This record gives sequence, structure tokens and C-alpha cells, in this order.
Amino acid sequence: MPQIIDVPGQGEVEFPDGMSDEQIVAAIKGMTGADAAERMVSASPKPGSFQGSSAGGFVQGARDLLDGGAQLLYNSLPTSVQQAGDAANNWLAQKTGVVGAMPGGGLNEKIQQDERAYQDARAESGRDGFDAARLSGNVAASFAIPGATAAKLPASLAGRTALAAAQSAGLSALQPVTEGDFWDEKRSQVATGAATGALLTPVLAGLGRVVSPNTRPQVKALMDEGITPTPGQVLGGRWQALEDRATSIPGLGDVINAARERGLDQFNRAAYARALRGIAATPDDVGRGGVQAIKDALGASYDDIASRTSMVADDGFTSSMASLRGLAGELPEREAAQFEKILQREVFGQMSPNGGMTGEVVKRVESQLGKEIKRFSKSADAYQQKLGDALREAQSIFRQTVARQNPQVAEEIAKTNAGYANYARIRDAASRAGTDSGKFTPAQLAAAVRAGDASVGKGATATGTAFMQDLTDAGKSVLANKYPDSGSIGRVLIAGGALGGGAMLEPATLAAALAAAAPYAPVLDRATANLLTRRPAQAKQLAEVIRKSAPVLSFGASSALQQ
Repeated sequence: MPQIIDVPGQGEVEFPDGMSDEQIVAAIKGMTGADAAERMVSASPKPGSFQGSSAGGFVQGARDLLDGGAQLLYNSLPTSVQQAGDAANNWLAQKTGVVGAMPGGGLNEKIQQDERAYQDARAESGRDGFDAARLSGNVAASFAIPGATAAKLPASLAGRTALAAAQSAGLSALQPVTEGDFWDEKRSQVATGAATGALLTPVLAGLGRVVSPNTRPQVKALMDEGITPTPGQVLGGRWQALEDRATSIPGLGDVINAARERGLDQFNRAAYARALRGIAATPDDVGRGGVQAIKDALGASYDDIASRTSMVADDGFTSSMASLRGLAGELPEREAAQFEKILQREVFGQMSPNGGMTGEVVKRVESQLGKEIKRFSKSADAYQQKLGDALREAQSIFRQTVARQNPQVAEEIAKTNAGYANYARIRDAASRAGTDSGKFTPAQLAAAVRAGDASVGKGATATGTAFMQDLTDAGKSVLANKYPDSGSIGRVLIAGGALGGGAMLEPATLAAALAAAAPYAPVLDRATANLLTRRPAQAKQLAEVIRKSAPVLSFGASSALQQ
């Protein structure tokens, strides 16, 4: 196979197959008198050489950034400095043979000659076309460049895009120029690198979100409660708006609405479960039947506790109540008198002559004190609110006494009391205007939660600690309808486009509709939500690597475009 060598002043010269290196050196000396003929021959590609292999391509790609950096520095220097550097390099090459001699065109021509030698070696090895090995070397070497990847990414996508564009442009500036005018080609390289970084970063950001979804905490909270949001509700934003519009598509819209209704039913059951936690199973029925089932279960729990409970006004109870009465006596005369009247009627007046109470009486006292507390705590009058606070303290002393004297049911009492507090909110929500057969939306339950907040100035609601507020806040954020205009132009256009004058009857269109409906089908809806929200622990680290690698990958894409 003939050997081709690039001889300065002669161009590419083909030497016959079988001609030895010594004969080729002699021939080149005869043409040019060049002392560097031996180095030309040794540097020329040989059939099957390492330079032409895939490994050689990888090494060439890694070397590109060194050559390109040196070339960029070289061309930034004055011509006189360039010439002095070339002379020094040639002197060193003649003396040591370690560094190749610079041709007449200096470093630019040297890099062009090396490029031709590399391409010839590739051709000799049969590696024509796209050079994946060299591109791999480019990308691998770029990771070692300081500043190629950011230690900490900007929070916004716009910031990350701008940073990646700048970093990709910087890496592209280190690519060697192997043909044409240096500065024209360099500007093209930098511009291509910046554009690729700007375009590819949002794509990689989307890929990172697929690998490790940035799921809203409200979505996670609902799923932990057994509630399955639709895909649009999980993703939020534009996806949810698109899903809202898609509800107008015949067939598909019915499937989406059915999935959303299941989510609301699950929301109702999650609220029921809060009221019955540790007491009874959550009823399957949703609506009035479910609300009645909660009431019955809590009543049965209180009845069961009452049958095993009693209370007597012991020294601890008497002492605590005496102290509380003394403090309440400092209230204005009207409120102090009201406190004593309620205490006598609802607590002491319910006791037997020996100061005892049966379970049924304990239950009644607890209930009546709760009603009085709620009545006074809602008052706009500050002293009436203080009266409510005093009654709440009396209720606390009463509860502590019952729990102390009946340790076997203390936990059950606490659970049932909490259950009744939650039930009161559910009952209010189920009776509000607009509810369908006792079913309620997150907004309706949220209104009931706020109405049931007996704290001063609705402080519990303001701080997010009211009964079931964590559930209602998440439900309102995710499950609420955010596209109220059912006759909007957006919905009409999507519906019309899907129908397409009967296109729904076409097999391909029908198949597409079925595929679109699948994520909303029972069973598959939960699997879809899990797929969109849950990943292994390593996924977060992988997504971060993808996002941080945007500049390097953009540089790789830019290099591929310029091959």
C-alpha cells in the first residue's frame, strides 16, 4: 500500500509500496534538502498505525484542547513574538529531536499538517465518516478544564442557560482551527458553542426532571394520604392547563374527569381517616353515608369508653380548679360571674353527692364544655375571649383528671376527642352550599377548617396549624380546578382539532386517543403518578450530574456539528 507524506513546498507526495523509510528519507532530502526528513517520515501515518485507530482518535480528541489552547495563545501574540517562538522551537527540534520543527506558516500550518496526517491515518485504517472516538476524547478532556462545569448552578433555568452558553463557548474556543482563516473560524466555533449551550441546556433540564422529578411537596403529601392526582395535577403549570383544556375532548375528557372525581373521593376518605385514626376503619361510602358512618363510629367509641370510665373530684382536681377560679375572679364582673355559672352548671352540678361521675356524665361534661369554649372564643369582645380561655383551661383540668384516673383508656379518650374535632370540620364541609350528596372539595373543607378554628384571631389557621389544614392546603393547591371557563377558545380549538371532522373514527387517531386516556384509567393512574413522582435515591444525584454537564455536553454537540 503506497505511503503519502506531506512534504513542505511539494504538498502530498505518494511513495510506492515497498519503498523503505531510508529510501523515502533520501528522496525527500533530494527534493528539499530538509534536515527534518527523518521526522517527516516517522510522523507520517502508517497503515494500521495507532494514530489511525479508535484509541488514537480518542487521544487526538483529548489533544485537541491542548493544541487549540496553544494555537489561540499563539495567534493572540504579535507577529514578531510568533516568529521568535517558531525559531526557538526549530532550534530545539534540531538539537534534541523532541519537538517537531515548525513549517513556514508557524503553529497554524503545523496544526493543519498534523490534522491532515491524522485524517490520512483514519482513512488508511478504514475509519471514514463521523469521528465518535475523537469526539469522546474532546468531551472527556473538557471535564478536566477548570470552570467547564459549575460547582453550584444558578436557581433559574435562564441563569443556567446563560452559564452553560458561556462555558460551552469557552470550551469551543479551545478547539484547534485546522483550515481557513484563524479568527474567522474561531468566531464561528465560539458562536456555535454558545448557541448549542443555550439550546441544549433546557433540553437537559427537562431530562433531569424526568430522571428525578422536582415534585411539589403538596403532591407528595396527597399521595402519602392515598390520594392519586392526575398527570396534569402532578406536573402542574402548563401541563395542568393543557389537561384542563383536554377535558373538552369527547371521550378523553370523560376519562380525565372520572380520574379527577376519584381523586376527590379519595380526598374525602383521607379526611374521614383523620377523624377515625386509631378508632375505626375508614368507610368506603363517600358523601352523606360516609359522614354518618364517622359519627356512628365516634359515638360507639365514646360509648365503649364511657362503659369503662369513671371520675371523682380528687384533691388534684379540686386544687387545680380552685386556682383557676381564683384567676378567673380577676376577669370583669360579668365574665367572672359567667365563668362560675357555667362551671357550676356543666361540671360541679353534674357530680354525685360524693363528687363522682359515671362515664355517661363524663361524656356529657366534655361535650358541653367544648360548646361553651367555642361560643366565647369566637366573640369579638376581648374579655369574652378570655372567658373562653378560662373554660378551655377548665376542660384541660377535667380531661387530665379523667385520664389520670383511667389510665387504661387515656389514649382512647385522646383519639376520640381528636376524632370529634376533625368530624366537626367534615360535618360543616359536607353541609355547605354546592356540595354533591355530602361530598366536598378541598376548598369547602378548607372553609370549614377556618370556621372551626376557635383560636384568637384565627391564629391556628394563620400559622397553618389548624385541624386538617395540611390536608386542605395540599388539596387546594393540587386538586382544585384552575381552568374555570369551560367554554374557552382553548378548549374549543383542542376539541375541534381532535375531532377533525370525524377523524376520531380513524384507527390511528383512535389508537392515539386510547394512549392518551391510559394514564387516567383506574390502577394505571396510580402507576402513572408514581412514575412521575418517585425515583430511586440515586436519581437525584444523576439528575444533578446531567444538569451540571450541560456545558460539556453542549461543547460535545458543538464539536460534532463542526466535524
